[in-house]
Amino acid sequence: MLKGDIIESKTGTVRWALEVQKAIPDLSLFYFGKSNSLQKNQYLIKIAKIGSIYIILPTFSNLRNIAKLLKCNSVYFVDIPSLPFFLLIYFILKLFGRKIIFGLHGFIQRDNGIKGKIFRNVAKHETVHVLNVYDKNLMEKIGCKRIFLIPNFIYSNSSEIIRCNKFIVLFVGRLDINHKGIDLLVDIILKLKTNIEFHIIGNGEGKNVIEELAKKQTNVKYLGEVNDEVLSQEYARASLFILTSRYETFGYVLLEAQSHGLPIVAFDLPEIRDNIILGKLVRPFNTEDFARAILDFYNQYKLNKEKYYLIREEIRRKAYDIFNKQKIIDNILKLFL
Repeated sequence: MLKGDIIESKTGTVRWALEVQKAIPDLSLFYFGKSNSLQKNQYLIKIAKIGSIYIILPTFSNLRNIAKLLKCNSVYFVDIPSLPFFLLIYFILKLFGRKIIFGLHGFIQRDNGIKGKIFRNVAKHETVHVLNVYDKNLMEKIGCKRIFLIPNFIYSNSSEIIRCNKFIVLFVGRLDINHKGIDLLVDIILKLKTNIEFHIIGNGEGKNVIEELAKKQTNVKYLGEVNDEVLSQEYARASLFILTSRYETFGYVLLEAQSHGLPIVAFDLPEIRDNIILGKLVRPFNTEDFARAILDFYNQYKLNKEKYYLIREEIRRKAYDIFNKQKIIDNILKLFL
């Protein structure tokens, strides 16, 4: 597998690549970037950025690791870091007769600019791994013949559901406007009564907006970035998970939330529509409808807490059945055959 992020990054694609490699020990993972913590079968190819162009540094370790890469029979691109850099690596691998697999974990396939057009023209001749029906249909329209629809999987066992005496709405994600829609999140919170408690986890350029909101609203708690243990506890204590994104590929947080038995409220995005076990998808990007959907779940909780708990247990059970790690890893292995 090829990854353009640094290994210390907490992005979803880094975590996905590490989890897949953990499950398939013979799989080699090549990083273009930097790392201080390489594990077995992980190789670093150091690069430098000159202006907007990435170049591979002419070091002995780079040459050795590139030689290892060229010996791989199949190469899976986890992401596309830079178009000229990507094309160089792609054509070298093709010259050596290697099988190419593109994992559509990002949004380049939907890009209407020159980068997206070039990528789609290249990708339609290769094996493509998509995470949702929306991208599958998109790739079929451009003539791609070898498409594998394989969703993300649940990485580890979740904490037991905690029977909490208050209704907590949880948001987990990067704090930005263009993608995760924190402006919409703020608007939704302000429309609701103060006895509905909101817990917000994440970091990003919109951090100050959320910090200010938490100072003014007694029902809002901003926890910042948290470790996996605290995150799991927050999922277990929550009553409802919300996703205010303007677009997604899959949204791993939806899997995490559902593995803890949480119903979902999100905008009706085609990319996530098929991955919601129980919840409400509302008109994009109508914050009035969104707030009303949260209120509906709050009223269900207040009416019968025991029934709400049983619903959460059923969501949790279904999540582990649908997004079963071993079943999905077996399908990922088929990509390399």
